[in-house]
Amino acid sequence: MAATQRHSTGSLVAALLAAALTLVLIALGVGGCVRGGSLSEVPIAPDGVVTASPSPSPSAPSGSESPAIAAVLPLSDMAGYLAVDTNIAVHNYNLGDAGITNAIGRPVPSPLTGIIAVPDGAGPFPVVVFLHGATQIASIHDEIYAGFDYAVRQMAAQGFVALSSNINVNYSFDFGESGSDEWAYELFDQTMAALASANAALPRGAASDSLDDMQGASVETTQPPFGIDLANKVDLTNIHLVGHSRGGEVADHIYRFDAERGLDRVRSIVRIASTIVPQEDDHPDIPTAIILPEFDGDVDNLGQLVFDEILAAAPSRHTFANAVFLRGANHNFFNRAFTFDDRFGDRSFANQDDQTTWLTRQQQEDFLVRYLTAFYAELTPELLSDASTFTPYLPQPATMFGYPVIASTAFPGMRPVLPEPDALGVARATTQGTAAINWYVQTFPAAAVGHGFFNHPAVLTRPSQRLSLYELNWGHSLTDSGLAPTLAQPPEFRFPVTMPNWKPYAALSLFVAVDSSQTGFNALTPDQSLAIVLVDGQGNEVRVDAPVGTPALAGHPGHFEQWQGFTGEVTVWEGFTPLGELRVPLQDFGWTQLDHDAGAVALNFDFENVTEIVLRPLTEAGAIMLQNAYLVPD
Repeated sequence: MAATQRHSTGSLVAALLAAALTLVLIALGVGGCVRGGSLSEVPIAPDGVVTASPSPSPSAPSGSESPAIAAVLPLSDMAGYLAVDTNIAVHNYNLGDAGITNAIGRPVPSPLTGIIAVPDGAGPFPVVVFLHGATQIASIHDEIYAGFDYAVRQMAAQGFVALSSNINVNYSFDFGESGSDEWAYELFDQTMAALASANAALPRGAASDSLDDMQGASVETTQPPFGIDLANKVDLTNIHLVGHSRGGEVADHIYRFDAERGLDRVRSIVRIASTIVPQEDDHPDIPTAIILPEFDGDVDNLGQLVFDEILAAAPSRHTFANAVFLRGANHNFFNRAFTFDDRFGDRSFANQDDQTTWLTRQQQEDFLVRYLTAFYAELTPELLSDASTFTPYLPQPATMFGYPVIASTAFPGMRPVLPEPDALGVARATTQGTAAINWYVQTFPAAAVGHGFFNHPAVLTRPSQRLSLYELNWGHSLTDSGLAPTLAQPPEFRFPVTMPNWKPYAALSLFVAVDSSQTGFNALTPDQSLAIVLVDGQGNEVRVDAPVGTPALAGHPGHFEQWQGFTGEVTVWEGFTPLGELRVPLQDFGWTQLDHDAGAVALNFDFENVTEIVLRPLTEAGAIMLQNAYLVPD
């Protein structure tokens, strides 16, 4: 057994310099390049109604539909999502200018424009606000916001007052730096104030004291708000934010600015291919969703960092977070205004030539609408289902709505049960056969460690932290003859657990990833398979196998590349590798709800005295990373 610490940086100085540069780039919006371009797919008619016809119905990729998702979103027809309710119109609105000034007091053109759709029937309805990113913005008047027309229409059909707001000025340097998204917040706040006036059937600027207290802003104009009837339609205590690219960062700041002002109105955040901002305090403790495109040619899946930090904070959180690594997706195709396919950008992807795995724009739109519907259903008690992808009683699905994914959920109150991945943790573990354990500190950017590095984003938003991982390998790396020896003693990894009483819990979740950069170990079987064995104080065992095809144990295509670092060239593994959740409901070990209620011992196994978790590889050779194993509350 090896018990060595491995760092993915060549030197501390190089790591600090690189991290500092990365923080600067992120603060400037690394995912928000300004390029020329204008919206062509969603024209706006003079009467204020978006006239673009819905896109043709997408054909979902082949693959079995996850029962968990189907139960939450019972759409019998996979096609035709854009025709959920064709009677709902999407209107554009112009509320005038927000009156923003820059740091030296000069006026900043800040149009309060956007698109809006409203459900039929009596309200009040919750609000969902789409916040676009910065790509392809040439002017503050570009209709980038209208690229979410399809999602605005569909969320209105699902019972939301849905808006997509113009926040172009937030990303512009023509009028000075906006700082930490203060201009975007001002635009959002004034738009919500206008909604409050419209909801109360008041002219803008005539909001009552109570509305002023609730919204914190009103706009001095008598222009009719939004131009459509919103009286008693809007629940402004129930706002949901969806941010794409830099818009995900804006959503986070909106929540924080609200909290500073004592406002409690944002109920969830969805971050799509999101940028990040370094934070030392905790992420918002509200339901959070993170969509990570496999082929993000812009921000390099920085949203994974947010999920990692939420997972670390899960024992003290009150709400869940869900991260979805969407196979085949790119950065831009969630917004129709972003015309460039970033899979053809500066970054090369390992399977870039195999375009059969790529999702089309229509498929990415389809996934987003379906995912938002399922996510918001989870927040609505009357719509909850026991067979939900967000419940611990089922394994994570291999597909969502027919699209291949690696999904992970950080449930509130999850508790790690393995020793921390460090030298002491390795020393407490035991191995058998060819099994070997190392521990590894992921930093950013990573440098060569013999075989390259495991490409998972480090915990960069919180500079005081790094991501520690166990590195497990077994068998032998392929020799020149191409053969791995067969051993009489099978490999296994045996870990002590720090919490023996598992009765109050519903599932065991291991956060793992195949280390595809170890090409020798994973050459025979890029996708790995494990037996997960629990041992109690009397030595009894119960076992569940995670077969080949388990999403969290899937290999990740990639290749070695030479990157220029501060200390010279470093060898890296190009393929992005997210940690995935390998969730095993305890009922699969024989622990049933009936046993739980009766206080019985299932299958002669004592779930009140679990002492070890044993991982037994079911393949000849392999290498995986393990962050920890967590117990998920009932």
